[in-house]
Amino acid sequence: MTQNDLHREFFNSRAHQWDSPQDSDKLIRLENIFRKFGIYPQRNVLDVGCGTGILHPIITRMKRDPVRLFELDFSESMIKQGREKFKKDSLLHTLYIHADGEQLPLLNDSIQWIIAFAVVPHLSDKRKAIREWHRVLDLQGTLIILHLMGSDRLNEFHASAGDEIARDHLPSAANFASSLQESGYCIKEAVDQDDLYLIHAIKM
Repeated sequence: MTQNDLHREFFNSRAHQWDSPQDSDKLIRLENIFRKFGIYPQRNVLDVGCGTGILHPIITRMKRDPVRLFELDFSESMIKQGREKFKKDSLLHTLYIHADGEQLPLLNDSIQWIIAFAVVPHLSDKRKAIREWHRVLDLQGTLIILHLMGSDRLNEFHASAGDEIARDHLPSAANFASSLQESGYCIKEAVDQDDLYLIHAIKM
């Protein structure tokens, strides 16, 4: 069994209990971050590693123009949970995609925004993902990479969270931003502190 298979099995097995009572507090914090950094998704938005769709209500509230949201995850159980949760939401045109974040079934230059929340450590080939996200982003498209804790703290958490994700590593924001620059992104912001990891990049 490959590492990808182990990851998929891990997240599939936890999808039914992924949402928690603490999610309401997390939603408030996420929306405050979006507002503070001026993150207003527009047009075609790809939520990579969407899980059960925690960003869905935030994008619904924050969008300034009509938005089509692509919810993508390699865990079919996570996708199923998200689709069920938001099936009655008619405010946002949402398409659910069961696919790997490193191999996107999307056309070149077809996406204006990519949001990768709590996903980068779980990618088996981060450089491949960077290139693939660059491929599907439109020129001047926006990439947001976000975690609600810094890289040091998150890596400590993963190391003690079980064998399946113990080696899922988040590079420092400085190092990851450097990799993004090498692949044709312009870095607007790179924050890596105890309670926040945020990289805001533009495709050039």
